[in-house]
Amino acid sequence: MERVKKLSKYRDFILVILDCFCICFAYYLGTALITDSVLSFSDYYSGRLVTSMTFYIIIYEIIFHLTKRHKSLIRYEEGKDYITYIVLCLVTAVIVGLIEKIFHLNVATIKMNVLAAIIIAMMIVGYRIVMRYLLISDVVNKGILAKPNQTKKRLLIIGAGNAAHEIIKTINTNFKEDYEIIGIIDDNAKRLNFSVSGVRIIGNRNDIVKMTLENKVDLIFFSIAHIDQENKREILNICQQTKAKVRVLPGIREIIDNKDIFSNLRDVEIEDILGRDSVKLDNSQIASWIKGNTILVTGRWWLNWFRTL
Repeated sequence: MERVKKLSKYRDFILVILDCFCICFAYYLGTALITDSVLSFSDYYSGRLVTSMTFYIIIYEIIFHLTKRHKSLIRYEEGKDYITYIVLCLVTAVIVGLIEKIFHLNVATIKMNVLAAIIIAMMIVGYRIVMRYLLISDVVNKGILAKPNQTKKRLLIIGAGNAAHEIIKTINTNFKEDYEIIGIIDDNAKRLNFSVSGVRIIGNRNDIVKMTLENKVDLIFFSIAHIDQENKREILNICQQTKAKVRVLPGIREIIDNKDIFSNLRDVEIEDILGRDSVKLDNSQIASWIKGNTILVTGRWWLNWFRTL
């Protein structure tokens, strides 16, 4: 961990070096692919190659610097960030081509610049994905030889939608030491054995009790935000048959008000089981009616009254 902290001081420098390597390798490989031969490193060609590489590196790094790509935190990068890298590389290839055309540099062809840009984009996105994986994994956080955390809570997620994806992402980024996700439950049979953010869908609602027992689940997260009350009540009743603690994602409105889906999870409330809002009684008024009186409850009136609670 100390080594990681020391390396973080030189983060920008390391990223520039990696970018330079990607750019040099991309143009070398691109030239080799287009000419269908290994490049000859004669004194003349080697000097021209170094000049060309220096030119490409300067242009690419200026573009990356202006767009502040090196200031992006790799740990939190997502698909849209990787798409931005790809677009930037293609735009830079166009800029490089225009500069060569305007100043008659005759360094590389349009085909070469486009091919190199594709290779550069693939390499830059590739190494950042690897770095992101290492940053959020136990390899960096605890060390390669670290022992598994025996105090992790084993977690089962109900629902394989966007909410589940956000919960998994949050856990992998911030709570990896606290939770171990054993799988996802979803009633869509077509999704069985597919994965959401690397977590496999292992069954439907009928498998909840079985999977909870087999995997010694401590927590169940109900992550279906949009569901009718009947199905919600049925699934929660199944969850209540297990010994695991159940936490529920509330309705869409509450999620919109608070963007952090993970923090929206709450304990199961009576309204979740009833399938409707509870009736608020005026206990002080009722007490004034029955205080000092002997009450006889007969017939099924008491049952109907109880259902209003």
